[in-house]
Amino acid sequence: IAQWVHSADRVVAQAVAAVHHRPGAAMLVAAWLQADGTGHLTHVGDARAYRFDPQACALKPLTHDQTYDHLGEVPPAGSLGADPARMVGSGCIGTPPIQPLTLASHEFLLLCTDGLHRGADDATLTTILGAATQHEGLDSTARDLCMAALRGGSTDDITVLLARRLPAT
Repeated sequence: IAQWVHSADRVVAQAVAAVHHRPGAAMLVAAWLQADGTGHLTHVGDARAYRFDPQACALKPLTHDQTYDHLGEVPPAGSLGADPARMVGSGCIGTPPIQPLTLASHEFLLLCTDGLHRGADDATLTTILGAATQHEGLDSTARDLCMAALRGGSTDDITVLLARRLPAT
């Protein structure tokens, strides 16, 4: 998984260089899950992963933003402590964290960019995810999350990937 993330770093850097003279970078959050709900999670930058338990109506963050402050690093001149210290395409990935992940039956996995989590707080995310029913599609819930972030003042791009582990049949 770490090798894949480092390969992505090079590909993103090349793709940005092909279309723009200034360097650019991206964040990454990715999960690999098997049918039994076990797998792994990795992230780079300020993208986040959350687990939502609908029975307890509880949202649990699984990752933390890789900012200079959170990593205990001094930001370079012109940067803030709250800025991402790790980004894909910048050559500054370091060792990507890879953690085990288990998603129980009926739990949700929310992967999102900072456009969502900076515009919608955990209470808002919990309320919207708690309103999702077992039988509705996740696309309308993802749309509701995005709209809440926009109402919350998000001006950044918003990407949401929402998955629910269904019980074995």
